[in-house]
Amino acid sequence: MLSAIIRPRVEEILELLQNRMAKARMEHTAGSRFVLTGGASQLTGLADLFARQSKKSIGIGKPIGVTGLDDNNSGPGYAACIGGLIHVSRLEDNDPDDRQTRTLPHGPFERIGAWLRDNL
Repeated sequence: MLSAIIRPRVEEILELLQNRMAKARMEHTAGSRFVLTGGASQLTGLADLFARQSKKSIGIGKPIGVTGLDDNNSGPGYAACIGGLIHVSRLEDNDPDDRQTRTLPHGPFERIGAWLRDNL
């Protein structure tokens, strides 16, 4: 009974995610693999469902780069939060504001332009 309620909602969320990525022209930037994070990523069959729907391989993310986490705080439910904290901790006061909000370039010329902008 519960899966009859959850599955259509999960399918809808995955479809919204794919549409948003397509609208942002990021579906190819993501490569051939997605990594799911968050507590819901641990739902049985979610990775398989998303793999079938997206035609990409799927991994379940776990926090890395942080020591001292106990078993309750080191699962996929904390991966995105800890990753965000690590990213913010690496920013410096003089970093441009768009550094953390700019989307990845999706074409070869945009990647070259982004490299020039970041390195020159």
